Amino acid sequence: MEKDLQFLGLLNRGGKLRIGPDCLNSKKGHLLLLASDASANSKKMFLSFASSRHIEVREVHTKSELGECLGYQELSAILLEDSRAAKAYLAKLPPK
Repeated sequence: MEKDLQFLGLLNRGGKLRIGPDCLNSKKGHLLLLASDASANSKKMFLSFASSRHIEVREVHTKSELGECLGYQELSAILLEDSRAAKAYLAKLPPK
């Protein structure tokens, strides 16, 4: 498993994440991770949410990879609610 996915597991145990549709209920968010194979409707909904709250968005991995690292079958979106955790996660991603 890649280091960024392992880090997401740690953040989840620390209570720093919102997962799936629960992201849309968050009042604070710093980084939205979208699955690269999320449906067009899901992407539109989450991108609209992120845009309205000025949240940075990154497309990473597939739905099954995101879900597997957190114990779900599939996940389209994950929201990092802590600014320091978001910066640390971005540091683990390979350069574009």
